[in-house]
Amino acid sequence: MDSIASALVRNERGEVILAVTNIVNFIEPTVVEAAVLLARIRVAMDKGLKYVMFDSDYASVVHRFKSHWKILTGTLRGCLAS
Repeated sequence: MDSIASALVRNERGEVILAVTNIVNFIEPTVVEAAVLLARIRVAMDKGLKYVMFDSDYASVVHRFKSHWKILTGTLRGCLAS
């Protein structure tokens, strides 16, 4: 079973500049939220956005990303670019 992930990208004035929808192949809510966050990061990187803010309903996912951000930044660039 697949889940649908969506995100809005807004500029500094709060105007929507991009809407993205993806299908993720997970059903466990925490895994889905992590996949959604990765998809949002990929969009930000693909669009060359330098200053971004992400939101999530799953604080545990956000805290895990934040606690491993220094390790992830180098790894994500390689993984998400493919």
